[in-house]
Amino acid sequence: MAAVDVDEVWSEMGAKLEHMLMSFSEGEVEGTQLDRAEWMRMYTDVYNICVEPEPEHAEQLYERFRTLVDEHLEKQRAAIAENRDHELVKCYCLRFEAFVSASKYIRKITEYMHRFWIPQQINDNPDDTDVMALDELVLRRWDELVLQQVDSLLPVVLAMINESRQGDAVDWKMLAGAIKSFVTIGAKTEVDKPAELYVKVFEAKFLKKTREFYKKASHQFLGQNSVPDYMRKVEAWLKEEEERADLHLHKETKPKVESECIKVLIDDQSEPMVAEFVGLVSHDQRDDLTTLYKLLNRSKDGLRTVGKKLEGLIEDAGNELIKNKQKTLASDASKSADQMKKCLPLIKDLTALHGKYKELVEKCFSSNHIFVKALDQAFKSFVNNEVGGFNMSELLSFYCDHLMRSQKRTTERELEVELDKIVRLFCYLEDKDLFHESYRRMLSKRLLSKKDSNEELERTMISKLKENAGFSFTAKLEGMFNDMATSGEIIRKFKDHQSSNKTNAIGFDVAVQVLNSNHWPINQNCTLTLPKALMPVEDVFGKFYAETHQSRRLSWVHSQGSCSMMLELKRRHELTMSTYQACILLHFNAARTIAVKDLVEKLGITEEEVTKAVEPLMIAKHKVLLAGEDDEGNDTLSWNVAWTPEKVKLSFPQSVTKWTKQEADSTKKVVEVDRSFQIDAAIVRIMKTRRRFAHEKLIAEATAQLLTFFRPDPKQIKRRIEHLIEREYLERSGANSKFYHYIT
Repeated sequence: MAAVDVDEVWSEMGAKLEHMLMSFSEGEVEGTQLDRAEWMRMYTDVYNICVEPEPEHAEQLYERFRTLVDEHLEKQRAAIAENRDHELVKCYCLRFEAFVSASKYIRKITEYMHRFWIPQQINDNPDDTDVMALDELVLRRWDELVLQQVDSLLPVVLAMINESRQGDAVDWKMLAGAIKSFVTIGAKTEVDKPAELYVKVFEAKFLKKTREFYKKASHQFLGQNSVPDYMRKVEAWLKEEEERADLHLHKETKPKVESECIKVLIDDQSEPMVAEFVGLVSHDQRDDLTTLYKLLNRSKDGLRTVGKKLEGLIEDAGNELIKNKQKTLASDASKSADQMKKCLPLIKDLTALHGKYKELVEKCFSSNHIFVKALDQAFKSFVNNEVGGFNMSELLSFYCDHLMRSQKRTTERELEVELDKIVRLFCYLEDKDLFHESYRRMLSKRLLSKKDSNEELERTMISKLKENAGFSFTAKLEGMFNDMATSGEIIRKFKDHQSSNKTNAIGFDVAVQVLNSNHWPINQNCTLTLPKALMPVEDVFGKFYAETHQSRRLSWVHSQGSCSMMLELKRRHELTMSTYQACILLHFNAARTIAVKDLVEKLGITEEEVTKAVEPLMIAKHKVLLAGEDDEGNDTLSWNVAWTPEKVKLSFPQSVTKWTKQEADSTKKVVEVDRSFQIDAAIVRIMKTRRRFAHEKLIAEATAQLLTFFRPDPKQIKRRIEHLIEREYLERSGANSKFYHYIT
């Protein structure tokens, strides 16, 4: 095989490649590409030189390629440096792209050299950094001979970016091409750190200029415009920077430039924005509040600051409502139902206040946990305050009762919305057990009166309470409804029994409500003696129930019953009243005037109960009875013979069942007893698990368990611990009296 003359080969190859490189750089691409024959001849020449036994021939060819590139790049640098401002960037971008395109042809011609000779040289001489892939060589030489030598390029690039920020027209295609060249060069020359050149040459200076630009722009804009205008401007600036980074910059630059903008535009200017927060809330400027939230959400601690401000605003508003209500109640020190009714508007105001700020948190602050917590903490701070001597748990249960009884004046949908608002307030109560007992007592009255109860709505309320407080909280309430359903089935069977057993027939319709004493808050100490006409009810129904429920005992609670009976005057009238009232009137079949003390003796109830029962029978509308005195000065009741009702059907108000202070005190006593049991159970549960536990830790853990239903007093927990020690559930540690042991 004849030796290849490198000089002869290069004289033709070098001329063609130089012509091609210059044509590309001048934009004269047409007709400059190599045809297939030329390409094959050059490829073959490179191949022949690389397989020559003499290795210096390939080295000479490689050096010729290096020299060709260097000479060409010197010309490019000079051509680029002649330009200024935008034209400089445009020229740089076009010539770089042309150079990269042309160098791809060189890469194809030298394919064999890349596949065999260059890797062999690198392996044989790992310390020799002069030999590298030609596609790496051309970009490394561009960096050294052009990029590093044209000092004015980067300042112009950064200046053009600032011009774009100011709204001036900029050729972003050329600008982005110049920026992309930094990445392209680095990707080939620094394989392990492809973005290092881009960061060193461009990114660091770009971030610095960004910081300087927005620091100056923010101060200028804020000095000439309002804070809301500034916030909207910042939002626009941030959006522009994000779009610019997405379209034209390296992906790693976006979070960095965002961080710089956030620090300069938001963190450094957070003080005036936070100061504006209270005014925005007060004037309900929701669009601006949304913008403020979006900006401060990108800051480190901005949201926590405004969250505290929101909490303070809500707390002040709630305390103001309570303070105003307390002023109106100051002149009336009685704890009566009328006094409590005066507090009902406060509950409505509090639910409206919560609804207002809940909507604000959801719509303006995207239900961010900081603002949700602020709303919750604010309401907890004042919702548990007493108003007019009433606990908020009592007021809330009374408000529920008022809503349920007034349902005819509103739609079910409106009622359900109100119930949702009530449950939201309920969640903030510390004394949930007091609410439960008050609500249970009022619910029992509604269910037994029937006319004041809407079962569907009542069940809806219970399901909402269960969702927020758990199954155990509503177990008794649901049990009350189950008892009502079970009673209906029992009465149906009793009527069937009466129809088939004529000998023990009562002679009139009976509807007995059979209630579980564990579910219903009803006083079972009923001593009423029924008149002879009504006595068969207890006897016949009692025997029937005993046959079907042998393990259960009935206790008759006539104070909760009602009765319908016929009255014979000039015509027949149907009277509906309480069982107590019916028993009293039946005694007037035997006498027109009866002493109150005689009624007490015959009925077996107290004089107070008789008086409460007859009060509704002596009002102007239904003046059935007249009060008087006998010769001995004893109080008497007489039938009003002048009373002639116009209606055939009459419904008498039952004995006054208004909420009273005594009933409230009774409710609280029941709650206190239940709390003692719950504290005992919590302590025993903890000690069963721990076996040995410190006093302070036991109180803390018991408190945490009980907070679901009420906030226990540490002194009360301590008393219950002593009680359990007396009952030998616990004992003090002999070695350390501050520790307790569980006794198995």
